[in-house]
Amino acid sequence: MRAAAARGIYTVLDFHQDAYTASIHTEDPASCPDATTPAKGWDGAPAWATITDGLSTCLLNGERNSSPAVVSAWNHFYDDTDGIRTQFTKAWAAVAARFAGRPEIAGFDLLNEPETSRPAAELTPIYNELLAQTIAAIRAAEHGAAFEHLIFVEPAMPSANPSMGLVIPNPATAGASVRDVVASAHNYAESITGALDLRIETMNDLIETLTSGLGVASWTGEYGWWSTSEEDLAKARRFAADEDRRRWGDAWWQWRQSCGDPH
Repeated sequence: MRAAAARGIYTVLDFHQDAYTASIHTEDPASCPDATTPAKGWDGAPAWATITDGLSTCLLNGERNSSPAVVSAWNHFYDDTDGIRTQFTKAWAAVAARFAGRPEIAGFDLLNEPETSRPAAELTPIYNELLAQTIAAIRAAEHGAAFEHLIFVEPAMPSANPSMGLVIPNPATAGASVRDVVASAHNYAESITGALDLRIETMNDLIETLTSGLGVASWTGEYGWWSTSEEDLAKARRFAADEDRRRWGDAWWQWRQSCGDPH
């Protein structure tokens, strides 16, 4: 973070996950039934915070969150089984205490792309309670610092099963102050195939509709393209112009893989 600050770059600290954890992977790919595929494992929670009930790790539709094991892991997290959600909140408190008052850090993004692992109507109060408890822990850890960092909250997305619905974060409903809280959605329209098949501007309209009622600012936590072709650069310029019109900020997602990464 000091190295970034020396180059005029602010940092957002993000508790990142994809498909919940790296520890959910298929040991024997041949064990996956027809119409399913083996899971390679992604990133996120440590193995001790991953509870799958021994369910299958095979992907039902090729989507990384679709295995019964990943769905189980998310539900146990939301339900605080064995205190794993409580440990998540304590981890954020420790990070906030370490970096309290550090002006080169723009803020904290609480949880990257959480999964809607049960119907949205059921999950919404649970998710907002998680956000409220974590925000309270961060604010307590920052108490006495010169300022409070921004806190970015993301919607829970039904990437594995669209019928589960979208959870719009509003921790105020669980009693949290939304002072210095920012709504953060990701926009891969015209970039990742199947991102609702919407135009960039249409997706931003949708995001603005979903977040404007919360009374907080909006920030695009991820967007990006995978080439520097003239076509992609033209899309990036349109994206920038549309965000400027809305007075939004953003973070470009730059994908890097280490040697041996299965992806």
